[in-house]
Amino acid sequence: DAEARAIIEAELPDAAAAAALLGAMSNTTVAAASLANVYKSTLPSGEAVAVKVQRPDVRLQVAADAVLLRSGAAAVEALRDLRGERLVKAAVVDAVDEFMSRLFEEMDFENEARNLGKFSELYGAGSTRLPAPGVRVPALYPALCSPRVVTMEWLDGTKVGGAGSILLRLLSTSCMSSCLRLVLTADNCGDQ
Repeated sequence: DAEARAIIEAELPDAAAAAALLGAMSNTTVAAASLANVYKSTLPSGEAVAVKVQRPDVRLQVAADAVLLRSGAAAVEALRDLRGERLVKAAVVDAVDEFMSRLFEEMDFENEARNLGKFSELYGAGSTRLPAPGVRVPALYPALCSPRVVTMEWLDGTKVGGAGSILLRLLSTSCMSSCLRLVLTADNCGDQ
């Protein structure tokens, strides 16, 4: 994808590292989402990596969406009944602002890289929070990261809905149980 390659070249400060990454990068995405695409590449050292590249102009699109959502939320909050009381009691504009704030945070891949490091410390190999061996967290390549590009170790896996469909059922049951607990008891701290 020419646009992704241009973003990597523009974003990564080390031109030689960017060129090496691009030289072995797949031309097609291995995963796609609304904010970014993921490509597989190989480093000169032979390590396979996943390269997540933000879609071109996604920030402008999200900013435009934010304006529209906020306008719609303000209109919903302005709705009144015949007595002049608000029809919708929830702070809809505040909810939209919070959602959009988190979405802009998600578009900062340097922040994502920091969070990956924190997650690895908390739950990865050597963590005392989970039984050994912990969660397998991909290694990060900070020199190959920027606000719009994040490069991490390639991990092969199994689709949860494919061969692991039993796992999918267990996960959905666990999530439903957690949600019901939150709704029914207002306890989301898990400190009981």
